[in-house]
Amino acid sequence: MELAERFRIAHVDPQPYTEATRVTILATAQRCAEPYNFAWTSGTTSQPKQILYPASRVRALADHYFDQLLLATEAYAVSSPRFYFLNSFIQDQSISSLLANAPLPSALTEMILGDYFALRTSAVKLASRYSALALCWAIIWTLRPTVVTTVNPSSLCVLLSKARNAWPFLREQVKQILAEKDWQATAVSQPDEFARTRQEIGGWLDETTTPPTSAELLPHMELIWCWQGGYVRPFVEQLRSQLAPRKVHLAPMFSLSTETVAASVVPHLSLQAGLPIYPECCYEFLPLAAEPTAESVISPWELVASEEYRMVVSDPYGLTRYDTQDVFRCVGHEQDTPLIQFERRFGLNYSFTGEKITDCQLLQTYAEVARANGLDGVPFTCFPSQGNRSLPRYTFVMLCSAQPTIAKQIAHQLDDALCRINCEYSSKRSSERLAAPTLVTMPAEELLAKLAVALSRVATANPGQFKLLPLYTIHWEDVLFAKDPS
Repeated sequence: MELAERFRIAHVDPQPYTEATRVTILATAQRCAEPYNFAWTSGTTSQPKQILYPASRVRALADHYFDQLLLATEAYAVSSPRFYFLNSFIQDQSISSLLANAPLPSALTEMILGDYFALRTSAVKLASRYSALALCWAIIWTLRPTVVTTVNPSSLCVLLSKARNAWPFLREQVKQILAEKDWQATAVSQPDEFARTRQEIGGWLDETTTPPTSAELLPHMELIWCWQGGYVRPFVEQLRSQLAPRKVHLAPMFSLSTETVAASVVPHLSLQAGLPIYPECCYEFLPLAAEPTAESVISPWELVASEEYRMVVSDPYGLTRYDTQDVFRCVGHEQDTPLIQFERRFGLNYSFTGEKITDCQLLQTYAEVARANGLDGVPFTCFPSQGNRSLPRYTFVMLCSAQPTIAKQIAHQLDDALCRINCEYSSKRSSERLAAPTLVTMPAEELLAKLAVALSRVATANPGQFKLLPLYTIHWEDVLFAKDPS
């Protein structure tokens, strides 16, 4: 950002995404001299955040994405890089979809990724006749990737789980795809090798009548490049465990949100932390204890090692001192530039797989469902829940003494309302990365007693969590089965 622009915003207070932010972004779009799209992501209210992406911004981000990927591939010494990008065949309003449909950034990238994009093009032609699951695995087994990239590791966990659970169906569909003329006509770089691979896959599918392990489904895998911050870490550990028989690296990707590139990884400095150096973005920070005022904002070179800060960004696309609510820890410096690592979201929120459930969203959900069922005044709360199930879910707790006869109906209504309020939660439910929520009833005093026991065993427990909150970040199973150590 130009120095004059820095002076212009010097007296602006940081703030999260508001209606005024959206209006500014729309006004910026109207002045845009090139084609543009909007990417959407859930906000902290029922209003999703709308972010402007002119064509040049998408191309620049795609360039950066591939640069960061190639740096990771080199850092982890992948022997023969072959890439698979895990994303939907259906274009939506996400940043992942914009990147998936961006033009190839360079001749070098086209040479490296040509076969992937050729196979993806063939798969799109067949999407009306075959399941997305079968098309994904047809591409994977044909490419034999050594590197899989996915913004969210939960997507790969779900893909592996679905393959094992639907193995007979998957086998037959993939064999039919391999026989399709559109598939066989794919313009790959080595047609003879492509034909041999199809025969080998068909033979393996004929022989493999029982569901393979994750390691067997991805036999050539050397590197999984994915986001590892926040609450997706259980999925990272799940992948690590499933692929344990083979040495597969799980490399953290650079810190990317829909709104901005927060930090870029420079492997010789750190494989975990990054530098806030992305072009066209003005990075500033707020100390965690500071009020979000212009006077509290500090510059990147003022960050102190080991301290935590909220990131504030400004850009030419309508964001002016936007408080990202993302908390980063400064782990050191490269000359005057801080090396930062994402820690968590600021405030009361939870996310298994990028859905970013917040207290504001839940309060709106509870009020809507309570009104619909004549339950005004009955409190609700919510916990993340994993248990022994393969998919995570949320457990809603209605604080009353009796089990209502309409409990199942209320659970459905809570799910539907939250889907309407949070577009990313809706996406995760549709793609089966999140299971349907459950509803339990419990007297308030019983729940608070269990919370007091459970949270007293958590080193980071906030005393405020002992009050009845709309959302807790401790897992429901840890509360339900908590035992008083005394």
